Amino acid sequence: MVSEVPKVSKQGLYNAKETAKALGIDPKTLYNHTLLQHIHCERRKCNGRPVYTGAEIIRYWGAMY
Repeated sequence: MVSEVPKVSKQGLYNAKETAKALGIDPKTLYNHTLLQHIHCERRKCNGRPVYTGAEIIRYWGAMY
């Protein structure tokens, strides 16, 4: 986990790989935290893949520190 606020746009949408990179964690860790509902994602209508909002990434980071 990175020690400074992730550099993401609050209105932006980020896929799992981008979110994990911004937080400095492994994508599997992000997946596990999503299952435990520590971080919330939305699903794309076209393919059902998870996307995370920048605001949620920052909220999650703040909850961990």
